[in-house]
Amino acid sequence: MNPEDCKQQLNEFVQKLNPILNPLGFVFEVSGSGVASGGPFAAGFYVNGNKKIGLIYRSIAGFGSVNYEYLQTAVS
Repeated sequence: MNPEDCKQQLNEFVQKLNPILNPLGFVFEVSGSGVASGGPFAAGFYVNGNKKIGLIYRSIAGFGSVNYEYLQTAVS
């Protein structure tokens, strides 16, 4: 699997979440993709003002933890 495959997997998941999160004002933005120590990955955030919901897909493990951010606070 390469970073493009990871982007495709992430996009498929985002399409399932859009009907739930878009009406709440969240819009998805890809934040990056590439290869890191954990292998190929793709990541992005649903953003609504100061609120963010981060998603990552890694080729080795599938979807990683979800990160929630508000202003300067983050929880995963």
